Amino acid sequence: MRDDFLAAELEAYLNRKAVPTSLHNKPQAQAAEIAALLGALNRYAPKGSKAEFWGRVERYLDERSTSRAWPTVGELVGACKECRPSEKGETEHRLGDAAVDTYAVHARRISEGEAVGDEWLYGRLALELVERGLATEARLNQYRSGLYFKMKETWGEEKARWKEDEYKARHEAAKQTQRYVGPPPAITFKRMGEA
Repeated sequence: MRDDFLAAELEAYLNRKAVPTSLHNKPQAQAAEIAALLGALNRYAPKGSKAEFWGRVERYLDERSTSRAWPTVGELVGACKECRPSEKGETEHRLGDAAVDTYAVHARRISEGEAVGDEWLYGRLALELVERGLATEARLNQYRSGLYFKMKETWGEEKARWKEDEYKARHEAAKQTQRYVGPPPAITFKRMGEA
Protein backbone atom coordinates (compact mmCIF):
# COMPACT_ATOMS: atom_id res chain seq x y z
CA MET A 1 0.00 0.00 0.00
CA ARG A 2 1.23 3.46 -0.97
CA ASP A 3 0.91 5.07 2.48
CA ASP A 4 2.70 2.24 4.28
CA PHE A 5 5.78 2.31 2.05
CA LEU A 6 6.18 6.08 2.06
CA ALA A 7 5.38 6.32 5.78
CA ALA A 8 8.10 3.77 6.59
CA GLU A 9 10.64 5.50 4.34
CA LEU A 10 9.82 8.94 5.72
CA GLU A 11 10.08 7.65 9.29
CA ALA A 12 13.49 6.11 8.57
CA TYR A 13 14.65 9.36 6.96
CA LEU A 14 13.46 11.53 9.86
CA ASN A 15 15.15 9.19 12.35
CA ARG A 16 18.47 10.08 10.70
CA LYS A 17 17.77 13.78 11.21
CA ALA A 18 17.47 16.01 14.28
CA VAL A 19 14.07 17.11 15.50
CA PRO A 20 13.70 20.87 14.84
CA THR A 21 14.28 22.89 17.99
CA SER A 22 10.77 24.35 17.80
CA LEU A 23 9.39 20.80 18.20
CA HIS A 24 11.60 19.60 21.08
CA ASN A 25 9.62 18.06 23.95
CA LYS A 26 6.37 18.50 22.01
CA PRO A 27 5.24 15.01 20.94
CA GLN A 28 1.89 16.22 19.61
CA ALA A 29 3.53 18.91 17.49
CA GLN A 30 6.06 16.35 16.22
CA ALA A 31 3.24 13.98 15.25
CA ALA A 32 1.40 16.81 13.48
CA GLU A 33 4.57 17.77 11.57
CA ILE A 34 5.17 14.16 10.52
CA ALA A 35 1.54 13.92 9.36
CA ALA A 36 1.96 17.13 7.34
CA LEU A 37 5.18 15.83 5.76
CA LEU A 38 3.58 12.48 4.93
CA GLY A 39 0.50 14.23 3.52
CA ALA A 40 2.66 16.34 1.22
CA LEU A 41 4.67 13.29 0.18
CA ASN A 42 1.51 11.34 -0.65
CA ARG A 43 0.05 14.25 -2.65
CA TYR A 44 3.06 14.35 -4.96
CA ALA A 45 3.96 10.65 -5.09
CA PRO A 46 3.41 8.99 -8.46
CA LYS A 47 1.13 6.02 -8.89
CA GLY A 48 4.03 3.97 -10.28
CA SER A 49 7.34 3.18 -8.66
CA LYS A 50 7.30 4.73 -5.22
CA ALA A 51 10.72 3.27 -4.36
CA GLU A 52 12.42 5.03 -7.28
CA PHE A 53 10.55 8.27 -6.56
CA TRP A 54 11.43 8.17 -2.85
CA GLY A 55 15.07 7.45 -3.68
CA ARG A 56 15.25 10.59 -5.85
CA VAL A 57 13.44 12.72 -3.25
CA GLU A 58 15.71 11.52 -0.45
CA ARG A 59 18.84 12.15 -2.51
CA TYR A 60 17.54 15.62 -3.52
CA LEU A 61 16.88 16.55 0.13
CA ASP A 62 20.25 15.24 1.33
CA GLU A 63 22.19 17.07 -1.38
CA ARG A 64 20.49 20.40 -0.70
CA SER A 65 20.11 20.23 3.07
CA THR A 66 21.83 23.00 5.01
CA SER A 67 21.25 21.41 8.41
CA ARG A 68 20.79 18.03 10.05
CA ALA A 69 17.17 18.86 10.98
CA TRP A 70 13.96 17.55 9.46
CA PRO A 71 12.97 19.20 6.19
CA THR A 72 10.07 21.62 6.21
CA VAL A 73 6.88 20.78 4.33
CA GLY A 74 7.89 23.39 1.73
CA GLU A 75 11.31 21.81 1.25
CA LEU A 76 9.73 18.37 0.86
CA VAL A 77 7.18 19.67 -1.65
CA GLY A 78 9.99 21.33 -3.61
CA ALA A 79 11.91 18.05 -3.70
CA CYS A 80 8.79 16.14 -4.78
CA LYS A 81 8.09 18.61 -7.59
CA GLU A 82 11.66 18.32 -8.83
CA CYS A 83 11.69 14.53 -8.71
CA ARG A 84 8.17 13.64 -9.78
CA PRO A 85 7.96 11.72 -13.06
CA SER A 86 6.28 13.44 -15.97
CA GLU A 87 3.63 11.78 -18.11
CA LYS A 88 6.39 10.52 -20.41
CA GLY A 89 8.08 8.70 -17.55
CA GLU A 90 11.03 11.06 -17.36
CA THR A 91 11.71 13.19 -14.36
CA GLU A 92 10.93 16.85 -14.87
CA HIS A 93 14.43 17.99 -13.95
CA ARG A 94 16.01 15.88 -16.69
CA LEU A 95 15.62 17.75 -19.94
CA GLY A 96 17.97 15.76 -22.15
CA ASP A 97 19.71 17.96 -24.70
CA ALA A 98 17.41 20.95 -24.19
CA ALA A 99 19.03 24.14 -22.99
CA VAL A 100 17.90 25.20 -19.53
CA ASP A 101 17.90 28.82 -18.40
CA THR A 102 18.73 28.35 -14.73
CA TYR A 103 18.05 32.03 -14.06
CA ALA A 104 14.50 31.67 -15.37
CA VAL A 105 14.01 28.45 -13.39
CA HIS A 106 15.10 30.07 -10.13
CA ALA A 107 13.13 33.25 -10.85
CA ARG A 108 10.01 31.11 -11.25
CA ARG A 109 10.77 29.33 -7.99
CA ILE A 110 11.16 32.64 -6.21
CA SER A 111 7.96 34.06 -7.67
CA GLU A 112 6.06 30.92 -6.61
CA GLY A 113 7.52 30.88 -3.10
CA GLU A 114 9.57 27.70 -3.58
CA ALA A 115 12.92 26.98 -1.98
CA VAL A 116 16.14 28.24 -3.56
CA GLY A 117 19.76 28.09 -2.45
CA ASP A 118 21.44 31.02 -0.70
CA GLU A 119 23.58 31.66 -3.80
CA TRP A 120 20.39 32.94 -5.49
CA LEU A 121 19.77 35.38 -2.61
CA TYR A 122 23.26 36.78 -2.04
CA GLY A 123 26.08 37.30 -4.49
CA ARG A 124 26.57 37.26 -8.24
CA LEU A 125 23.55 35.10 -9.09
CA ALA A 126 21.19 37.31 -7.05
CA LEU A 127 22.56 40.42 -8.75
CA GLU A 128 22.05 38.78 -12.15
CA LEU A 129 18.43 37.93 -11.35
CA VAL A 130 17.70 41.57 -10.54
CA GLU A 131 19.74 42.91 -13.46
CA ARG A 132 17.87 40.67 -15.90
CA GLY A 133 14.54 41.80 -14.45
CA LEU A 134 13.67 38.26 -13.30
CA ALA A 135 13.36 39.15 -9.60
CA THR A 136 13.05 42.30 -7.56
CA GLU A 137 15.27 43.34 -4.69
CA ALA A 138 12.14 43.51 -2.50
CA ARG A 139 11.27 39.85 -3.24
CA LEU A 140 14.85 38.74 -2.59
CA ASN A 141 14.77 40.65 0.72
CA GLN A 142 11.69 38.64 1.75
CA TYR A 143 13.60 35.43 1.05
CA ARG A 144 16.69 36.74 2.85
CA SER A 145 14.59 37.50 5.90
CA GLY A 146 13.06 34.02 5.78
CA LEU A 147 16.53 32.49 5.49
CA TYR A 148 17.74 34.45 8.52
CA PHE A 149 14.83 33.33 10.69
CA LYS A 150 15.26 29.71 9.57
CA MET A 151 18.97 29.87 10.46
CA LYS A 152 18.12 31.51 13.79
CA GLU A 153 15.63 28.73 14.56
CA THR A 154 18.14 26.06 13.58
CA TRP A 155 21.44 27.43 14.92
CA GLY A 156 20.53 30.20 17.33
CA GLU A 157 20.77 33.96 16.97
CA GLU A 158 24.54 34.36 17.25
CA LYS A 159 25.43 31.90 14.49
CA ALA A 160 22.53 33.13 12.32
CA ARG A 161 23.84 36.71 12.53
CA TRP A 162 27.37 35.58 11.79
CA LYS A 163 26.18 33.61 8.73
CA GLU A 164 23.99 36.50 7.53
CA ASP A 165 26.99 38.85 7.81
CA GLU A 166 29.00 36.38 5.74
CA TYR A 167 26.26 36.33 3.06
CA LYS A 168 26.02 40.13 3.06
CA ALA A 169 29.80 40.43 2.65
CA ARG A 170 29.66 38.02 -0.29
CA HIS A 171 26.86 40.10 -1.82
CA GLU A 172 28.79 43.36 -1.40
CA ALA A 173 31.91 41.79 -2.92
CA ALA A 174 29.85 40.67 -5.91
CA LYS A 175 28.48 44.21 -6.28
CA GLN A 176 32.02 45.59 -6.34
CA THR A 177 33.14 43.18 -9.05
CA GLN A 178 30.02 43.82 -11.14
CA ARG A 179 30.22 47.62 -11.05
CA TYR A 180 31.21 47.79 -14.71
CA VAL A 181 29.62 45.24 -16.99
CA GLY A 182 30.19 45.44 -20.71
CA PRO A 183 33.07 45.85 -23.10
CA PRO A 184 36.23 47.42 -21.78
CA PRO A 185 36.63 51.14 -22.50
CA ALA A 186 38.37 52.01 -25.73
CA ILE A 187 42.02 52.90 -25.28
CA THR A 188 43.69 55.16 -27.78
CA PHE A 189 47.38 54.64 -28.30
CA LYS A 190 49.61 57.40 -29.63
CA ARG A 191 52.86 56.87 -31.36
CA MET A 192 55.96 58.37 -29.92
CA GLY A 193 56.29 61.94 -31.01
CA GLU A 194 52.55 62.41 -31.69
CA ALA A 195 50.74 65.01 -29.69
